[in-house]
Amino acid sequence: MEFEKFRLEEIRPGRWIWIQETLPVVPHKGNVMFFNPLLDERKRSAGIQASVERALLDQGWRIIRWDYVGTGDSGGTGLEFDPEESLKDGGVLGRQILDKNDPLIAFGIRWGADFALTLDQEYGIFSRLVLVEPVGNGKRFLMGQRLRRDAFEKIHRIPSDGHQMNINGHTYEDFQGFPLSERAIQFIESLPRDPGSLSQPSSLVHIIKLTQARTHRAVNQFVEFAGKHHPVLQTEVGGEPFWDSLTNPGFDETQMAVLQAVHTSLDPKQ
Repeated sequence: MEFEKFRLEEIRPGRWIWIQETLPVVPHKGNVMFFNPLLDERKRSAGIQASVERALLDQGWRIIRWDYVGTGDSGGTGLEFDPEESLKDGGVLGRQILDKNDPLIAFGIRWGADFALTLDQEYGIFSRLVLVEPVGNGKRFLMGQRLRRDAFEKIHRIPSDGHQMNINGHTYEDFQGFPLSERAIQFIESLPRDPGSLSQPSSLVHIIKLTQARTHRAVNQFVEFAGKHHPVLQTEVGGEPFWDSLTNPGFDETQMAVLQAVHTSLDPKQ
């Protein structure tokens, strides 16, 4: 049976993050750090995250999962979610995990994929990034979330007097129960951010695309952007966009592609 450690750690002054570290029972191959999607997509991606975690543990990978401050089990309320500060938190956590003798791999889904790449370009800590369906364009991502919110309210005849909230002198926009501050929105809309010249060797970026998702333009934009600074591999798989469905459409092909991408990181020729 694998060994799990849970902790709430003050990663930086006043910044408490929840960390789950799971160690495999088989010989340790390396480390995989998870990056969560955002808003309602996080909940709908929980199934594939848990399934990938179990499969990677069986293969001998140490798993590190964490919540951004203001989300999940980390400290702070939803009003305190600040991706710019979370970027710094992730950099500190990644350096704590980093062992020069073992690879540290990022696994991100949707917005978590874009966030992981931004973090790596800031800190240069990953040997490989395995990214499932990046959002590619932050402005387009938020536009899609607003359209989804408005459609939901219309279908269910939910009255709305607007989605802007002023709390303690700060403005937030409500995304179906997930408030985003102006600062958070500015960060999201800034993606992808050009890192300029990278001081660290470029890590390999392995992008997994779903053929049935209506996101090809955005993902291709991400591929083009990442390719300016990193070697890029792409894998196309079947299956419906699990992050955008109320049912469980299945994700076997996506999971297999993730496991293969992580496994090949041990091959120096890949």
